[in-house]
Amino acid sequence: MTPQQLAALKRGYDSSDLDRNGKINLHEFQVEVHRVLASPNFTKFHDGIFGGGGKIFGNLKNVKRA
Repeated sequence: MTPQQLAALKRGYDSSDLDRNGKINLHEFQVEVHRVLASPNFTKFHDGIFGGGGKIFGNLKNVKRA
């Protein structure tokens, strides 16, 4: 995982709320990571950056095109 990927995940995690059980809200986490990846400051994004990440990240690979 690149530093850019890790930073996107960390920012998404830090911005997400927890559910009743103290676990991260997966939908909100995905929304926050989408927001990070769509940011003009995230210039290193390319197709498939989260490819192979399973259900959690599979739909993030087409968020922004370089």
